[in-house]
Amino acid sequence: MGKELKKDLKVVSSGKLSGVLASPGKAKGKVKIIRTTRDKNKVVKGDIVVLPDSDMKLLPTLRSQIAGFIIEKGSLTCHVAIFAREAGKFCLVNVKNATKILKDGNEVVIDGTKILIVG
Repeated sequence: MGKELKKDLKVVSSGKLSGVLASPGKAKGKVKIIRTTRDKNKVVKGDIVVLPDSDMKLLPTLRSQIAGFIIEKGSLTCHVAIFAREAGKFCLVNVKNATKILKDGNEVVIDGTKILIVG
């Protein structure tokens, strides 16, 4: 895949995030922060899932429902990034403070180079 490229992500009214684009694409949906397996029940089809790390325990229930992933800790070779590429889902990894800046229910639009909070 080559070397990891850092992308600056502009977050409207919330500062700036940067991360590594692990799987390209566009996504629009509501943010759902998933910290434990109990949180997976709040995910509905079309959500953007924000994870503190690449936890394989969550993937079986999130596979078809999500529009994309944002992961605080991870790399191009983490399990969620590999799944995202195979499934054609958007994925950003190594996005520091994503679970602090983004909030459950934020409506976001992601186009591969920026995150725009629209609601």
